[in-house]
Amino acid sequence: MSLNKNALSIAIAGALVFAASSAHAAVTLGVTPTNTPVTVATEAFGTADASGTTFTNAGSALDIITPVNYAFSNGEVRYARIECPSNVKFNAGSAVSYTDGGGGVGTVALGAINGLGTNVIFFSVTATAAGVGDNALDRFTINGDRTITLGSAASCSYSLYDQPSQAQAGGSNGRITVTSGAYINFASGYTFFTNGQQTLTADVEANTGAFTKFTSAGPVSATLGRLTAMRYDNAPGVQIDEDGLDIDLTDIFGATTSINVAGDFSFVTGLANAFLASDTACATVVAGGSADALTATAASFTVGSTAHLAGADVYLCVAPNTTTPIPAGSYNATLNAVVANPAEYSAVSTGPLAAGSIVRNGTQLQAPLVQLPSGWLSRMVLTNTGSAARPYTITVQGESGNTITTNGANLTGTVPANGTIVVDLNTVLTGFTGSPRATLNVTVAGPNSQIQGLYQIVNPASGSISNHVMVRPGTN
Repeated sequence: MSLNKNALSIAIAGALVFAASSAHAAVTLGVTPTNTPVTVATEAFGTADASGTTFTNAGSALDIITPVNYAFSNGEVRYARIECPSNVKFNAGSAVSYTDGGGGVGTVALGAINGLGTNVIFFSVTATAAGVGDNALDRFTINGDRTITLGSAASCSYSLYDQPSQAQAGGSNGRITVTSGAYINFASGYTFFTNGQQTLTADVEANTGAFTKFTSAGPVSATLGRLTAMRYDNAPGVQIDEDGLDIDLTDIFGATTSINVAGDFSFVTGLANAFLASDTACATVVAGGSADALTATAASFTVGSTAHLAGADVYLCVAPNTTTPIPAGSYNATLNAVVANPAEYSAVSTGPLAAGSIVRNGTQLQAPLVQLPSGWLSRMVLTNTGSAARPYTITVQGESGNTITTNGANLTGTVPANGTIVVDLNTVLTGFTGSPRATLNVTVAGPNSQIQGLYQIVNPASGSISNHVMVRPGTN
């Protein structure tokens, strides 16, 4: 554990810049309307810390300050009790001091602290002059290290008693005054989230082939798209580490920590074409911002514990290769956490989180169930009311265990301008290992308003005809 902490602000994207601060305030009980507890990072507990770990009070963030709330007479003796939950213990070396908040006339003799090593301490308070505690700002301060076990938020209390046995026992018997307040919260010392997710549109009218570019109106251009902003950073607020100072990403994460973005990247060629940029125009790739691994289904960025671009947003961008049709689909991002020192720190992977999506401005049609029983005719009909011929592509899917054979030459075709095409499905679906039925998904490279589809099954012998309008996924 390093005692020399940075005010590290690391961003791989986001909305606000969070900077850790090394300035910590002690916790004062009984402040109106509420006192401010110290926040302990949940990552500061590793496998060796299940029974508690020592938090050094180097920055005095773990000091407990409480008002005396009692005016002593000269020579009067009372007994103070400080009590916290069982997951917070006062370590050996802790000490109590008294501060006169006004007038400077009050002095006290404080007895030895009893109970060090536990969650309850008590000690005697003897006024050696008049005026002890007669000011609302007269205070006791309990400093020293703490042994803390990860658990629920902790509130502590101060009580003053008539007798030492009463202070030892606690409770209401003999209690003169009591003050309590929140002492410790637990929260993550880092944050990972996405925001500003974009929906990119693959353009049916792209001049290099249908859906090979984005619409120019979308973020950012026809050949460059911004999917989302992300944030991997120190958490907002102050989370202390075992040294009593700020925790930061270098404490928690190892060099192989990565952000994995899942989705269809089949239209992206080369690591440099899936990248993190410092601006919404995707014009500037941040240092080390190109993908470290890229497949048809995922892009991975190694982030470790080092900022790609400290103190600023970073954006996930993709550049299509302009020859492969861009598929419709959604993307999500996961922080794959690798802890540098598991004995001392812990962290869990975060996600998947929404990271943008892609749609097509062409036509998507589906026949959920087509059948080819013996003696029947099974057909698909496509119509085009536009003035340009439109190519179509058929993809086939079937139920588990039914292997379907297709004629690849008939999986594509063209719907003529202001025309209709009828496709006999026995020329498309040529074999089944199970029942002769399947689902057809049809993409037509034409505006949705100009294209319609119909599935028809006919019994020539009886003259029976059944027509079903093809559905548009997501709209029915």
